[in-house]
Formats: sequence, C-alpha cells, structure tokens
Amino acid sequence: MGSAGTEWEVADVISASRMNQKTTFVGTGAQIAALGTTYVGMLVFCTSTASGFTKDVLYERNTANTSWNPVGLDQLPYLTLSTTIGDYSQPASAVATSEAESESDTDYIDTSALTINSGINVANSGADATRCGNRIQSGHASIGKTINYVKMNLKKVGSPTGIWTVEIRRLSDDAIVSTANIDVSTLATSNTLVTISNFDVPRTLVAGDRIMLVANGGNASNYVTINGSTTHTSGIDRTLHNGSYNDSSAVSMLMVANGDTIALATLAVDDSTSTQWKSNSEASPAIYVDLSSAREVVAVALHIDITNTTITAIKIRGSTDTSFTDAENIAYINISDFTDDTWRFLAINFLAANVRYVQVIGVGTGVLAINEIKVRYGVSDLIKILTHRHRTRIVDSADAFVDSD
Repeated sequence: MGSAGTEWEVADVISASRMNQKTTFVGTGAQIAALGTTYVGMLVFCTSTASGFTKDVLYERNTANTSWNPVGLDQLPYLTLSTTIGDYSQPASAVATSEAESESDTDYIDTSALTINSGINVANSGADATRCGNRIQSGHASIGKTINYVKMNLKKVGSPTGIWTVEIRRLSDDAIVSTANIDVSTLATSNTLVTISNFDVPRTLVAGDRIMLVANGGNASNYVTINGSTTHTSGIDRTLHNGSYNDSSAVSMLMVANGDTIALATLAVDDSTSTQWKSNSEASPAIYVDLSSAREVVAVALHIDITNTTITAIKIRGSTDTSFTDAENIAYINISDFTDDTWRFLAINFLAANVRYVQVIGVGTGVLAINEIKVRYGVSDLIKILTHRHRTRIVDSADAFVDSD
C-alpha cells in the first residue's frame, strides 16, 4: 500500500503489537499504569482517574518510550493550566446585577472652570494648569480615610486624546503615592461627574496630600476642564501646577473622594486585588466581563473575598451575548474551595463556540464579593481542526481548580 515503514504493507497481519501501535487503548488509570509493553506514539484514553492518570484525558507515549504525555482536550501542551497570572488577560469592562456601594462622600467644590493641558496657556475662567485638583489641609474630615475612588466634574473641549492620570501626591516631596488612568477621549462635552476608580494603591489621606487631574497632551483647541460652583469647603484648597504649585484657600475643585468600601463592578477588572466588587444580598448575584471580542476561554483566574461572600457556590458561564442561561454553564465551584486573598485558577474543561462574555453567578441567595477576574484565551479554530478537538460537555457539579502558592 505504501513504502515500507510508513504505511500498512501487504505483508502486515493483525497482531497485538500492531493493534497497540495503530489503535487507542481505553482503560482506567490503573489499567494504563499496568500495561506491560508500550510503543512510541501509542495512545491511551483514561476512563477513571488513578495511578497518576486523569479521567477523560488522552495520553501519548513519548519518543523515548519512557513516559506518557497528555494530549487530551484540556491538557494539550498549549492549553496547560497556568498558575502564572501574567498568562491571563484583563477583561475590558464588567457589569453587575447590583453594587453594594456604601459611600461617605464629601463634596469639595470650586467656583471656577479650570483648563487642564500640557503647559499650553489656554485662558478659561482665568486659570490654566498642567495639573489641577485639591490639596487636603490639616483637620479636614477626609484625613485618615482610605480613598478608593474620586469623582470629578469634567468635560472635554474639542477632541483631546490619550490616557491622562488622576494622581494623589504627598506634599513633602511631591511624590506620587497613588495613581489612576482616565481616557479623556471618552469624556462628554458637557459637565459630567466622572468616577475614577482604578487607583493602583488605595491611599489613606494625610494632611498636605494633593488629588489632581494630570494632563498628558492637549492644546489650545483640545483640552479638559474641571467645573464647580460658588461654595468652598473649609480645609480643602484648590491646587494648580504649571511649573510650580499655586494653592488657593478661597476655592476648591468639585470633587468627591470616597473613604468607605466601594463595590463598583469595574473594581473587579481594575487589575488590583486591593479593590473589590460586592453585590447586595440577592438571588443569584452576578457579574459578567467583556473580552472585547469573541475568544475561546480555556481558564479563568478568580480572586474572591470569601469573608464577605455568603453564597455557597458559583457558576461560570460563557456567552456570545449578555443573556446567560444554564445551557451556557462552563464551570461550577463551591465557595468553600476558596480562601481569601489567593488567586484560584480554573481550567475550563470543555470546547464551545468562541464567547465574548464570561459571567460569574452565585448559586442561591446571598452576597458575592470578587476582588478580581482574569481570563486566559485558547488556540485558534485552525489548531482545533488540525488536532480534531471536538467534544461537548454538560457542567452540573463542582469542578476542580488549582490555587497559587
């Protein structure tokens, strides 16, 4: 039929050795481990976990005929479950069923609208700056409060672009102690109270701290303004910077600095395990993340606060839209399997159509608190075709996962 050594030949006859080399042995892990004679390239499929072999995994004998390599659906070399958080991607955004936000807001209000740009003098109500915000004075109620987010009354003029920052700076040496990003191209052209919540480090305020919007670009036609009203809050001074600081005890910028636990959905995808989203106590509390485009999800990394979580289990679902159903379940995990402040890495043991949205939903009634959600993507459709990866799976019981050291 073909050249010797590459295909079946006329002289070939059926034998145990030929069948073991050309077909797949199916058996339990114990049976696989007990195989007496093995061959390079031999395939075995495990039906029951035992002796170091895992149920539903296909193994191939290595070229040295000394060990078995997993090549099953979920353990192909390019889908090995990673416990390195850098292998996981940050979702673009998140939406939750509720947000158990408990705020203690203080309004810091300014009388003027100030232009923020990169050092270009743009007259707007008489003042311009490259940084603008508030300086916290001794004795103010915000001293000692941990700032998880701020709100600024912003609008764009023209078409400013780029990622600008909101910084908290320590007065003593002008050191940046906490920073958050804001895409100014997304700002409205009318005055809007904008929440900036993605601070890298929650900051406990001390006297002299400055909270400022800092320009990264801008010109005479494209800039950002912070607006306010005529009321000044005692202990909060407006601070400007354009080469040097110019503080005024007569006015304060309109700003809301939160000093309590915040639970906005965006805090579950802000790349910080120091912040969290927390639901109200409700039936099936849920949050879903947007991957920006349809991707094959092969693993999910979760950082859950189980102290504040009262539900007993969660489901993970993948969908091409935001209408999630139990038919889209891809994992089920008991909350008792989690510990606080520890990443958990869950392999998604299925092959489904690519999904854009991944939902974490609580089972039953209670509170769900998640510090961070990250997702690992799989391989291309071409690779799936070439490796004959085609299997469906119904998830209706708890799945195993791996945690970090």
